[in-house]
This record gives sequence, C-alpha cells and structure tokens, in this order.
Amino acid sequence: MPMCGSISESITGLPGLSQNCRGWKGPLEISESNPLPKQVPYTTSHISASRRVLNISRGDSPTPPVQPVPALIMNRAREGAGSRTAHSFALGVVLTLRSCRSRCGVGGPEVVVAAMAAACGRALLRGARPALHPRWFSSSTCRTSSDGQRAKFQPPPKPVIIDRQKRREERRFLSPEFIPPRGRTDPLKFYMERKDMIQRRKVFNIPEFYVGSILAVTTADPYADGKTNRFVGICIQRGGKGLGATFVLRNVIEDQGIEICYELYSPRIQEITVLKLEKRLDDNLMYLRDALPEYSTFDVNMKPVPHLDHEEIPVNKLQVRMKPKPWSKRWERPKYNIKGIKFELPEKKMKEAEKWKQPWLEFDMLREYDTSKIEEKIWRERKARSNLKVYTCTKTTSPARNSK
Repeated sequence: MPMCGSISESITGLPGLSQNCRGWKGPLEISESNPLPKQVPYTTSHISASRRVLNISRGDSPTPPVQPVPALIMNRAREGAGSRTAHSFALGVVLTLRSCRSRCGVGGPEVVVAAMAAACGRALLRGARPALHPRWFSSSTCRTSSDGQRAKFQPPPKPVIIDRQKRREERRFLSPEFIPPRGRTDPLKFYMERKDMIQRRKVFNIPEFYVGSILAVTTADPYADGKTNRFVGICIQRGGKGLGATFVLRNVIEDQGIEICYELYSPRIQEITVLKLEKRLDDNLMYLRDALPEYSTFDVNMKPVPHLDHEEIPVNKLQVRMKPKPWSKRWERPKYNIKGIKFELPEKKMKEAEKWKQPWLEFDMLREYDTSKIEEKIWRERKARSNLKVYTCTKTTSPARNSK
C-alpha cells in the first residue's frame, strides 16, 4: 500500500517520523536552535525535486509505522505559512528534510519526507481557508477613497412613491379640435359637434398624438388589395375644429415625398396606431418639405416604441438642415418663429430677416386666447355625459322587465 494513502487528513493526525525505517539512525530532532525555515524559495527545480520524492513515496515499499508529529513542527509550519502558500511551504519542508539524506538511507527517509510534505501542505491549505458562513461572501468590492482609506457608508436614497393615477389626472389630454375657434361662433353648433365626437370615440379609438409623432393609419380602400390601405408617416400638421379636424402625415418613399391629409373623424379610418409618441420644438412642421429627405423618411414596417401613461411626453429637440433655396416660404423670418431649423444662411440674409421682426406683438394681451375656462367646461360635459350613460342604461332596462 502506498504511503500517501495512509496519511491522515486531520491536523492532529499528521504522520510523524519513525525509528524503524530502513537506514534511519534515530528520530529527526527539530528544536529552537534548528527550526524549519520560514521562507523557502519556490522555483521550478524545487517542483521537479518534490515530484521525484512523491514518486518514490508511491512505491510498493511496506508502510512504516507512524507516530504523531511533535507540536513544535506544527508551530513552525504555521509560522512559515505566513508569507507563502501551503504548497510552497510543503515543498520547503521536503527540500529541508532532504538535507538529512547524508545520514539516512535512500528508501525509508524519502518515504517519510514525502508523506510529511504532503500532509503539511493539505493541513495548511485547509487552515488558510477557514469555514465561513455563506452570508459572509459578497460579490461587491470594498470601496476606498483616494487616500486609500475605506469610504464612509452612504445610505441608499429614499424610495420615491409615484401615484400613477394622480399623475394621469394632472396630465389629462384634451384633443385640440374640442376647443372652438376664437370669434363670434354659435355655441350650440359646437356643443352638438362635441356630442357626436364623443360618440365616435366610444366606438373608435383615437389615441393621443402630437405634431412630430409617428403614426400608422389604416383606411378602407375598395381598390387596394385586402380592401385596406396602411400609411406610415410623421404628423406635420393638425388643423380644423370639431368634426372637421384633420391631420397630415408625411413620408418619403422611393425618393418621393408623399403627404396624406386625413379627416380625424372620417368613417373610412379603421385604425390609428401611434408608433412613436413625441413632440417637436415647433407646432407646425410644414418646413420638412424644404428640408433634406432623411428627416422625413421612415420605415413602413416600423415597430411601436412603448410609452407608459404616467410618463411625460418626450420632446425631440432635433434641428433639421434645409435644402438650398428657393424654399416654399421664408422660414428664416421671425413671424414663423421656427426653432427646429438649423439655418446656414449668410450673415447678410439673417440681418435682412431681422428687419421683419415685430417685438411689440409679444406684449399684446388681446392676441392671447385663454382657453382654460373652456377646457374646464368641456371636461365637466364629458364627465356628466359619462354619468348620464350609466343612468340611462339602468332606466331603460326596468320597463322591459315590467312588460314581461
């Protein structure tokens, strides 16, 4: 039986040195005057030498009786493992004890040396890795400051509780066609139109969108394949009031700009899908006709970009580059108040455009159309109509039961 198989794997049961080995003149004496070396060089020659010793220990020589290792050997072993690993210390023990080869024979002492080296290596390797509770381990590293000291503990930020229902009420959206135009109008006319618009919205979903949003509109077309037609584009304009509300979509397909004006409450419209909900710096993007085609080109197979209800509407601050003049309008003049164009005109042209500026219009209070009261009135109408719907449903079902 090989020697390595009879080595105890506990620290208290390490094999000792025997007096009955072949050629052994007496036990190995290790005292304070002859201690084990604390630091032993760890080189390739030492590794090969230790392998030869371990190969000798795997021979068929009879297993010599073993004795417990003195406590002094284990103390020196623990001290020597302070700056070296358990494996390097085991090699050091082997090389140190091989110096006694001049007094020993070839067989017995070599077996004892290999056994002691292997046992010390395993014992010190277990001692260097004490059993710890799993919760002591962490994948995060200790943060240190610039001076090398451990940084102070910083508590995590307090959680922010968001009431999504309240945020949704605060950001309630009223479609612009509900607000009547300014001037002498017939209130009854727009009241009747609002009733029809609300009824239309009950059977057809008209989503929230703005100028600058990317939409996909599916309409009924008797001359198209499948009797439907789908068009994808960016909304460049919203106009009209009441049932006459319209919106314009623009896209560049095969290097040709295409614009389609849809009536928002048209019965031909089957579906309106918002592919990307966003705003632009301007409320009118008709200047995209004179801009480079890349700003009006969108994939017809574009997938919708998700957007949560409680989130704010993102504003795209893109500034487009224009084609060379002539343009359809003089967009550089202040009356258009364009913010989404990156003008690359000569300084002389820009100074000429500044002459058309009318700074006094900014302080003209009569030009402002305050719609806050009208919006509150419309919201009250919609709320009352929703409550009236429930009342009429319960009222009409009761006579039917009595008739039966």
